[in-house]
This record gives sequence, C-alpha cells and structure tokens, in this order.
Amino acid sequence: MSQVNNAIWNYFTKLPEVTVNSDTKKKTYKSSCNQCQAVLTCCHGSTSGMNQAKAYIKAKKDKVVQSAADREEVEKELDRSSSLRGFFPATTTSKKRLDNLSKKSPPSSQQGDHEKLQVTLDEYVKITKWDSQSSCQLDFDTVLTLACIMSNLPFNIVETLGMKLLLNYLAPKAIIKTPKTLATTKLDMIHCNVEKAITNQLEEEVPECQSVAFTSDGWTAKNGDPFESLTLHYINSDFELKKYSLDCQAHLNRKTGPLLAKGLDTMISKYEVLARPDLKRTCVNDGAVNMKAAVSLATLLDKQLVCVDHMLNNCLKDTLGNGEVKIIVDKCKRLAQRTHQSTKDWYEIKQESESLGCNPIKLIQSVQTRWNSNAMLFKSVLRNEQGLKSVRDNSLNANLTILIPSDEDFQVIAELHPFLAKCQEYSEIWSSDKTPTVHKIQQHLFSLITMCHRTVTQNTSGSRIAKDAMTRFIEYLETRIPDKGTEVNDFNLASVFDPFYRGYSITLIKGNKDHRWNNRPTGR
Repeated sequence: MSQVNNAIWNYFTKLPEVTVNSDTKKKTYKSSCNQCQAVLTCCHGSTSGMNQAKAYIKAKKDKVVQSAADREEVEKELDRSSSLRGFFPATTTSKKRLDNLSKKSPPSSQQGDHEKLQVTLDEYVKITKWDSQSSCQLDFDTVLTLACIMSNLPFNIVETLGMKLLLNYLAPKAIIKTPKTLATTKLDMIHCNVEKAITNQLEEEVPECQSVAFTSDGWTAKNGDPFESLTLHYINSDFELKKYSLDCQAHLNRKTGPLLAKGLDTMISKYEVLARPDLKRTCVNDGAVNMKAAVSLATLLDKQLVCVDHMLNNCLKDTLGNGEVKIIVDKCKRLAQRTHQSTKDWYEIKQESESLGCNPIKLIQSVQTRWNSNAMLFKSVLRNEQGLKSVRDNSLNANLTILIPSDEDFQVIAELHPFLAKCQEYSEIWSSDKTPTVHKIQQHLFSLITMCHRTVTQNTSGSRIAKDAMTRFIEYLETRIPDKGTEVNDFNLASVFDPFYRGYSITLIKGNKDHRWNNRPTGR
C-alpha cells in the first residue's frame, strides 16, 4: 500500500494494534484523531487512509465551524466585512494565515527528511471552495472583473503567479475563474447591469434638464475594425456635471455623413428620455467634414460645436508640419527614434551628459495621434542639450552626430518650447471632463495670440524660423476660430459669467473698453 506524506496526518496518531483476519489473512490498521480521540480503521499514511481521514474531517465540519463562530475573534472578523476582505465572508481568524503557513511542522517518521507546512484543523476546513453559483463566489467574480476593467488590465493577469497568491490569501475559498469566463460571461453581465443603472439614472435626472450635450468619437482598432462611440454630458438639478458613455458600435460601412448620422440617431433613440421633442441636443465634434455633415443630417441633434482642443492641435500640426521648422522637428524625431532603437547611442549621450554634470532624460518620441507630443519632444531635447552638443562636436559616430540639431536649431527649439508648453497646458484644461472649462477658452486664445505677437514683434534677437512658425500659427488659428472665439455665442456667454474675468477678455479682443460691467478683471 502506497505511503503518502500529507499534512493531514499530523492530526492523527498511528495505533500499534494490528488485526489480522483469520480467513482472508488481511491486516487492519487503526489511527486515532488527536482532536477527539476517535479511532479510524485505516492505514496511517496511505492514500486510501487519507481519503477516510478527509471524509471524517468533513463530517465534523459543521461542529468545528459552529464552535469557531462562537469565538470573539471570528465575530470581529465578520464585522469587518467591508474592509480588505470585506467583499466576501471572513475566512480567517485574527491569527494570520501567513503566520500559520510560514510555520514548519517537525519531521515525523512518515515524512522522513521533508518538512511540511503546518495547517490547523480549522484552516483545513475553512479553505473548502465556495459553490460556483453561491452568492459569495458570484460577488467575487464581479469584483475581480471590475478590478481588471477599472485598472485597464488584461483578464489573463488572473493566471499569473503573483495574482493567484494575492487572491488565494484574500479569499482562499474563492474559485479563480479563467480569463475567458471573465471576458465573456462576467463582462457581459456587468455591461447589462451598468446599462440598466445608467438608464434609471437618466430617467430620473434628464427630465429636469432643458438641454444636453453629446460628444462622438470614432477610431479604428488594431485589427482594422472601425468603431463609433457616443457620450452624454449634462448638469443635473444639483448643479453636478454628469458624463455617461451611452453606446459603442462597430461601424463596418464607409464613414460618410449620412451613415454616421444614422448611427448617431440610433444610439440616441435607445434612450426614450433623450429623444423627447422639447429637449435641446448639442453635439461636439472634431471638425472633420464627415462629422459636421453627420450632425447636420441627424434628426435627433439640434446644434453642433467644433471641439476647440481639436482645432488647437490641428493648428499646431499644420504649424510644425510646414516651413523650415518642419526640418528641425523631423531631425528631433529621428534623433529620438535613434536613441530608442540603439542602446549604444543613448548610452553615449547619457554618459557624456553625466560627465558634464547634467541629469539626462530619455528622449520622448513624437506620435502623430498623441496630442502635445512635440512639446514633450522639445522639452526632452533641451534637457539633454549640453550632452547632445558635446557628442555632436566630439563623437566619431557619424550616424548619430548627423541627427543632432545645430546651435541655430537649438535656439529655435528654445524659443518655440515655451509656446508649445503653454498650448499643452491649455489643451489639458480644455479636455478636462470633471469640471466646466468653456468660460476659459476666450482668455486662453487671447493669451496664445498675445504670446505669438510679442515673440514676432518684440523679440528682435529671436530666430526668424520661430517667428515664421508663430506667424503661421496665428493665421491657422484665425481661419479655424475667427476673432479669437468671439464669433461663437456660447463662448461669449460663458466668458461673461466667468467668476474671475467676467467678460474682460471680450473687451480686450474687440478693443472696446466702454462697458462698465466688464472693463477690468475682478477678484473672487
């Protein structure tokens, strides 16, 4: 009979008595339970005997759990059901599981030279897994799925050793479902529940609103499938800014205006409270021709606004993508790409910068779809300026030195970077989805135009390339946002109600200082 070394035998004692059947000559062994002194007829240390020992412990499970529930430690553990393990019933006493698991049992005759982890009888009973359809297991599955979604983590993270260690410690009774189960069954269930919750919230709050706003976005996945989403924005009766993603659909047809308009109407009509006739609906788009046509053709949209953040970044894209400044930008992009592809070249720049007492940083690559990445690229180039110049003048690596900007190029970068950094600051403010920012648009536009004019007219020693770039930016901005936004009534109204400036930027832009109610900025 095979012998099995298992920690469960630590709670049973092998008895010396051996009974031999006179007819079959079969030997019968016995073991005594260390807890209740009960005698089991089994071979101590064998596989079959271990099964009998397990059956005996499970038969005593109710009694053990009941006695444990009477202890004050367990009562305290159950009361803290909203803490670290609070999503699930308490599974451990105040005696820490890791402390128990870290203890080694002394070697026994059955174990030989191998040391086994010491596990208490209560612990063995408590790690019995939940039923797959029990409320505790379903709650665990929901929380685990939500954790992956809210942290933007792949579902296959639950199969990693570190995550299994954490989950088994926090909820040892839980069954860790496969990534496929989480990504299909559990994710679909959560999506349906969230959709119902949003519908109930809209039916409660939107009837009190006179107008709402929508933002629509389209993109193409890595596999080439195009998608379109719709997001709702409104202010409820408690003056709270609310934002909900209403729908996201695959858009397999061509992205023409009529087809996009049909898709927008379909997504809005799913919610009856948003399709009521007396509700004013405004849609903010990115200014693309097909999106403008779609909003105009949609029957459930009354008005459209072009996203100022999109227009600003399109102006910057055209500014840095034309003229002599484009040569400098392209050179910086190739330099950053080179340092990311060649560890040797980056190490040479890093070592040279450190020898000059500088603190080098990795060059940031500019990405076309990433707003303000050129500002971050210029900032990283300027931070490494001394090391780059030293490598350019002293290194024998011609493939690297040819990509490093000249002194005139560094001057252009240094003059353009403050302007690009200011654009990045305003862009991040405008794109905030937690607070209203429309009242800041005119002030920021006026500030950018003023900054460009001062650089062009007052900086006599400035670079001609930088001045040309800022001049083009003013032209591009005036084309997209005429008169610094004063042609848009929504911007004017928001600027008037600004808590600090109260429309002062309008008077500066228009050159009219006769209005007493907005002739100067006021304190809060």
